Amino acid sequence: MASLQRTLILTYTLTFARSLRRTKPPTGSRVHTRINGIDPVTGLRYDALDPELLLYVHACLVDSALLFEELTVGRLDDAGRQRFHEEQMLAAELLLVPHEIIPQPSPSSVRGSRGSKTGGVLQVTEGARRVAELFLDPPEERSGDRS
Repeated sequence: MASLQRTLILTYTLTFARSLRRTKPPTGSRVHTRINGIDPVTGLRYDALDPELLLYVHACLVDSALLFEELTVGRLDDAGRQRFHEEQMLAAELLLVPHEIIPQPSPSSVRGSRGSKTGGVLQVTEGARRVAELFLDPPEERSGDRS
């Protein structure tokens, strides 16, 4: 759960940062060097530094941020969504996604990538269900607990 929290904090930091070009590669990239192995469910090798996996996670986070904005604030027009997408391309590079594999924004990609193909590799596991449950039924905040 701590890694999910760190990923979300990093995403929101990058989303609202104005000086991305002056930042050094994030600490998270050093953590990713230790995340690799064989997936016990699929038997496939995984590596958190795999460029395609980095791009997939980044795309999911960008799409989620745009969907959240659409469902809550709803002020971004197509031009604003396009700008956000372009800014996030720089964030992807800072997160070690090679520039040459980052898709250029198009009207359809800016509208969201929901429904993109994953090659049948993604599976819903018990861990994923537990994370989803936190969003659907968050724990109650205890008095004085703001962290």
